[in-house]
Amino acid sequence: MQEAFHDGEEPTTMFTLRMNSDLHRRLKLRAVTEGRPMKEILEDLLRTYLDENKS
Repeated sequence: MQEAFHDGEEPTTMFTLRMNSDLHRRLKLRAVTEGRPMKEILEDLLRTYLDENKS
């Protein structure tokens, strides 16, 4: 795991994600439509998923 670094207020970690090309295209289109970075959309989705699926 890479060492965390600061990107604004919270420390962040970078990772590589391989995803289906069509899914990536749809995500990119949604990000442009909403005027948000893909990173922000993915972080929101991950937080929601993890909050709803606490062990």
